[in-house]
Amino acid sequence: MENHFSELVDINFTAEMEENLDSIADGDNDWIEYLRQFYLGEDGLAARVREKEENVSPRTIFAFRLDDPKVEVRIGRYGPFISWEEDGETLKASIPPSIPPADLNTEFVRRIMLQKSEGPLQLGTDPESGLPVYFKIGPFGYYLQRGENGKGKDKPKRVKLPEEFDPEDLRLETALKLLSLPRPLGKHPESGKSVRAGLGRFGPYVVHDGTYASLKNSVQLLEIEL
Repeated sequence: MENHFSELVDINFTAEMEENLDSIADGDNDWIEYLRQFYLGEDGLAARVREKEENVSPRTIFAFRLDDPKVEVRIGRYGPFISWEEDGETLKASIPPSIPPADLNTEFVRRIMLQKSEGPLQLGTDPESGLPVYFKIGPFGYYLQRGENGKGKDKPKRVKLPEEFDPEDLRLETALKLLSLPRPLGKHPESGKSVRAGLGRFGPYVVHDGTYASLKNSVQLLEIEL
């Protein structure tokens, strides 16, 4: 908008529009005629768009650049992605649909680039199963995975990384605790039935005999004991 329709985001344009709207609210101006001129007038929005369409490339409209790191953010056929040059080769990586391109930050972009060029970060090995534990970025953001990619019975255990955890401070011990969810906490002292803690669609919880109770945050989930 700033590059191709600067007059529409100019403070003077906004001030003039507010005056016209106030005039309409006071009954001194006809709102239908105002809208007709705004959209269809000689210098209306429709005319301005037609003028710009001949000179503005769609490739330019649907992209913007980041300087740190130097990447280009685009909207493609299958959603948003970033594109960058590495050793003379153009690399591309998808951006999770849950994250608006405008909300991208340096750290997140760098992790996407690193995963694309070098593969996911391995935090270590699960001592019980002997399987590698990975920190990845997927369609819905950060997540943890135990084992290699597979299907059916070979499908690895995965868990989304809760927002309370800083990716920079993530360690194997924490990853293993999250991957162990849902986990048993023990027997209820009165009913003798199992009490379990888990991380669900709506956040962390504990459950006993079909009754669920939400927890304030996922950090508390890893610390809770009977």
